[in-house]
Amino acid sequence: EVTSGVPGTDESFFGVAVAKDGVTWAVGSTAKNGATCNHDFWLARYDSGGKLLGELQSSVGGGCDNLRDIAMTQDGGAVAVGDSLQGTNVGYDAWLFRLDASGKKVWDKVIATPAHDGFFGIAMAPDGGFAVTLGTGVEGGNYVPSLVRYGPNGDLLWQKAYDFDPAD
Repeated sequence: EVTSGVPGTDESFFGVAVAKDGVTWAVGSTAKNGATCNHDFWLARYDSGGKLLGELQSSVGGGCDNLRDIAMTQDGGAVAVGDSLQGTNVGYDAWLFRLDASGKKVWDKVIATPAHDGFFGIAMAPDGGFAVTLGTGVEGGNYVPSLVRYGPNGDLLWQKAYDFDPAD
């Protein structure tokens, strides 16, 4: 049995990836005492035998942070995606960050609009870049789905939003 986390918190994993060396990375969030908007992102790394190698629990902005998915990079690191309620912003901001093989942050990127934004999925590309799914909130509470492609260093290559006709 493998356990980790913080006693007295409500924890959830949302995404998982396995590196070439067998290290398993899992991402999610922790919420103190079951609170719905007092949570930090959570990343845990396990060796191939299930031994906890390390955890990272932190808040990016205002205490409502989620990591939704993770993908492995060619060098044994990872890119994680999610959302964060930053300061006094009225909505969540889409957030992604690059980690080295030991789990330390290399860089991060934020997409912020006046509405709710969130990255929900990620896949690595053969060139070392990655594609992510993004939801941007619009009036009425719906999301506009987008596909966003980044290069290996997090440079935006392109973004395609899908604006469906509400009458359809």
